[in-house]
Amino acid sequence: MPSPTAPEETERARPVEVGTGGHRPGIDGLRAVAVLLVAAYHIWLGRVSGGVDVFLMLTGLLVTSSLLRAATGGGIRYGAFLARLAARLLPTAALVVLFTLAGTWLFLPQTQWREAPGGAVAALLGHTNWRLALDSVDYLARDGVPDPFQHFWSLAVQWQFYLVWPALVAGAVLLARRAGRDPRRPLLWALAAVFALSLAYSVVVTRVNQPWAYFDTGARVWEPALGGLVALLLPLLNPGRRTRLALGWAGLAALVLCGVLLQVSTAFPGFAALWPTLAAAAVIAAASPAGGAVGADRLLSSRPLRYLGSISYALYLWHWPVLVFYLAATGRELATPQGGAAVLAVSVLAAAATTPLADRLAARGRGAGRRAVLR
Repeated sequence: MPSPTAPEETERARPVEVGTGGHRPGIDGLRAVAVLLVAAYHIWLGRVSGGVDVFLMLTGLLVTSSLLRAATGGGIRYGAFLARLAARLLPTAALVVLFTLAGTWLFLPQTQWREAPGGAVAALLGHTNWRLALDSVDYLARDGVPDPFQHFWSLAVQWQFYLVWPALVAGAVLLARRAGRDPRRPLLWALAAVFALSLAYSVVVTRVNQPWAYFDTGARVWEPALGGLVALLLPLLNPGRRTRLALGWAGLAALVLCGVLLQVSTAFPGFAALWPTLAAAAVIAAASPAGGAVGADRLLSSRPLRYLGSISYALYLWHWPVLVFYLAATGRELATPQGGAAVLAVSVLAAAATTPLADRLAARGRGAGRRAVLR
């Protein structure tokens, strides 16, 4: 997820707060780097970059922080939480699905027309990952026309994460209250357990059946769990200036080079997926709440990257079908430099147009969510 990540915080306009560590600059910029890596590697290299893993980690970081604040305040309203997410995520997804259905009938061979409605339904109902796993899909196979809906797998993983995470956070806070303790400690142990068990499962199933593991939620949930751990541990970290500089730039370089140095599409999501997620965690840990003059967070906090980060969810959803239809129309397996630039430009423009619409609908969703009573 593209989480995406979007993959994505339900209230993007608010400053990002992590644990009790205050605002961390560069989160949107990190999203921008992740989505640009995903798009660039798909368009020009035909490879996976590790950017989606960053989205999943950031999703865990932001959602864990948000849910912890809610749980220790007035309580988690499960219905309101899901209503806000649906209002934020579904409008853009629905527009992309409609575009993809139309493009399938216009540009793709008739052999794919019959599969398109099933792909659209799976995309909107949040089970694309299981559909692909059961069909034994090779994510980047180039021996035929790719499924124009298959990138929705990461959004499906995020939806499945959203369904269970409120219960985990609320349970940890409830146990802490009964014991009269700080809720962060039991939550930390719960996240550590999820992280360890999921990563162990991921390593095993990746060795046994890597194509299945790639889409398996159980083999991916350690990534948002890692994000939650980062959220809880950040307030305890206070590296010096030199350490921040080294950690931030090293993390950003490692993230950018991940897809070049690793065979991501055949090695993930086992131990290898620790590379991009820990690289992103290093960048976040290195960011100074006060901002830095020459740190990586300075670059990530620049206006262009912050803007691209703000539309990263939509950009992730748009780039894949635009690319698939371009390849089908030109008969290519990879885009030319000029054609790829056009694909990226069209995707950015579509994301820029649809994100404000999603924001307006999300505002309505927040109003409806405040009236929700399911907890």
